[in-house]
Amino acid sequence: MIPTSPVLVKVGGSLLALPDLIERLHFVLRLLSGQKALIIIGGGAAADEIRRLDECCGFAPQRAHWAAIDAMTYNSKLLSRVVGSVPMVSNRDEAQTAWKSQTAVMLDSSTFLREDQGKFSHQLPELWDVTSDSIAASVALEWPCDRILFCKSCHPVSHQLEDVCTAGQLDAYMPRLLPALRVADVQVDWLNLCADEYAIQPLQGED
Repeated sequence: MIPTSPVLVKVGGSLLALPDLIERLHFVLRLLSGQKALIIIGGGAAADEIRRLDECCGFAPQRAHWAAIDAMTYNSKLLSRVVGSVPMVSNRDEAQTAWKSQTAVMLDSSTFLREDQGKFSHQLPELWDVTSDSIAASVALEWPCDRILFCKSCHPVSHQLEDVCTAGQLDAYMPRLLPALRVADVQVDWLNLCADEYAIQPLQGED
């Protein structure tokens, strides 16, 4: 993995409800000590509403899947406007240009995946099992990134990735991506962004 690979920072959609999210996000970027960051925002309440509508109306799986990804992009654009110093990008060229003057960018997941997902080595099925967690891991593998930092609203149940998946703290599809993450030597870290004191916790996979 090349040394200049960015850190993929996955911000859980539930964290959008934090009144001081902007300050916390800036602190996370400072924790990364100037490393270039590629931020992906989860779908949050918007994706939850799409799931609710799907349960009562029965969307086609493909339609529900992409509607939830569109919710991720909507949240990212909103947060990018509020933060100001973290621009939106939809591809690698835009990111490289933005990183010349900024340390962090937010990914337009909808545009990026629609344009690039067909080239991915690890195709993601269009199912509810695939949430922004697996999308972030898949993007990290294909960008490539040498590290994923999952920013969540709780502490992990374990330092073992498999245990975290079993407990449902990462989505149901994630276990299928763990072997590829190990082969690519992608470090997976966890940060409870709701904690009073921040501590990045490395998660270990089984040998």
